[in-house]
Amino acid sequence: MEPTRLDGWTIYHRPVTESTNLDARAGKPGDVFTADEQTAGRGRLDHTWLSQPGKNLMLSVVLDVAGVAPAEVATLPLVVGLAAATATSLLLLRQTWIKWPNDVLICS
Repeated sequence: MEPTRLDGWTIYHRPVTESTNLDARAGKPGDVFTADEQTAGRGRLDHTWLSQPGKNLMLSVVLDVAGVAPAEVATLPLVVGLAAATATSLLLLRQTWIKWPNDVLICS
């Protein structure tokens, strides 16, 4: 994986990965892991999260939460999901929904 650097972020992209979340476990704050296809992803409550190539945007971001209260850290997935849905809606001029807790669905 050859990284791309962008405004303090280091982006690692793979055509196929088991899970961007698993990839991110080896990362450091500021690392972003993306993939075109995910073969062994896990969602909430350990549900399987698979994605065919070109169908979804999958990414995991490593954040530095040192010094942040645990209660605030726990809300990050919700805040990120809302921010991503709002930004996507504004950029694409299409309605978006959030599937708990941070999956963004774009309406046709």
